[in-house]
Amino acid sequence: MKKIVAAVFFCLLFSISSVMAQGFRSQLDKALTLANAGELEQALTTAQEALKFAEANTIPDHKDVAKAYDVLAQINNAKDRFPEAESYYLKRIALYEKGYGPQHKNVAAQYNNLAFFYKEWGKDTKAEPAFGKAITILEKTLGLDAIELAKVKQNLGELYKMRGYFNLAEPIYKDVMRIRKKVYGSDHALTAESINDMGELYSYQQNYARAAPYLVEAYEIRKKVLKSDHPDMAISLNNVAMLFKVKKRYREAISLYNDALTIQKKVHGLNHSKTAMILSNAGECHIQSGQYVKAESLFNQALKITQALYGPYHYEVAMVLNNLGWLYLKQKRFDEAEPYYLKAITSAEQSMGDDHPFLTAMFDGLATVYRVMGRVDEARKLEQKSAMIRSMQQ
Repeated sequence: MKKIVAAVFFCLLFSISSVMAQGFRSQLDKALTLANAGELEQALTTAQEALKFAEANTIPDHKDVAKAYDVLAQINNAKDRFPEAESYYLKRIALYEKGYGPQHKNVAAQYNNLAFFYKEWGKDTKAEPAFGKAITILEKTLGLDAIELAKVKQNLGELYKMRGYFNLAEPIYKDVMRIRKKVYGSDHALTAESINDMGELYSYQQNYARAAPYLVEAYEIRKKVLKSDHPDMAISLNNVAMLFKVKKRYREAISLYNDALTIQKKVHGLNHSKTAMILSNAGECHIQSGQYVKAESLFNQALKITQALYGPYHYEVAMVLNNLGWLYLKQKRFDEAEPYYLKAITSAEQSMGDDHPFLTAMFDGLATVYRVMGRVDEARKLEQKSAMIRSMQQ
């Protein structure tokens, strides 16, 4: 029965005349062009007109209606209109489920896209079940070793990692690594990506002894299979630099950070999240080696990039603000450190919740500032919060 429904759906895909279809696609292309130019109101009106055209000239579950839903979702998302964007994503999924049946890989892809939309908005509690729905569908339709399944599982693992649910992320990352090794073999870029994910997961927990072999292995594979200026090489150089930084081999770490930054700027330019990450990591190294002026310059560059990309409330913004607080703390510039720590905590709590492991460093740093200032009661409260979060991770 599902095959009949799908067959009917695909036959109906061509019910619109080629001339009418061309006009419809022209309207949607115009809407996207306007959106990319920042003319969001005009883009929205144009896309709505295209949807009316599709609804009037085709059947309600035609692919053109689905395409219009997608464009309208994107435009509303760009306008920061979450409810409207969400409604169009959900309508698109409902249309796909009607056309393909609920258990189809194309439906799974739509749930994966919906999860990314929720994740972008910081709606992790909605993103998690959407990723889960996609995984369930793919497991049923493609099997447990499907490469499409590995990608969605990787996305869910990333969500858990960033929320601090390391014990949930670990088995997922391990399964993704298993699938990719089985499908692609050991010397493949995607296998290296999964190995690198494992290393980064352990490094987020500051378990560098477990992280190191994974990060080094990923780096060695990437040197074999990728060009020297590939963006994944920049990620591996950044991670190996971190291992040198942990060992207090700062000169070698800084050299690798500079190499990573050269690749990243070449591929993605200055205004990119990964560029900001490398700048901030390099700044940490300069603090440890006592080069405070250089560190401050790097942190300010990273802050400018992350705030422009994400606004004030995002974990990457919070991490850079925390680094600036740490920089001023190291220099005993306590009055300057305090506001950066406060901003970092606010940004982290708004974007990740009030019990995320990343908050412990921020609470500890600000507590140190308050103790030096003689504000002992405030320091104790922060230390208690930090201890509580750490106990939750045990």
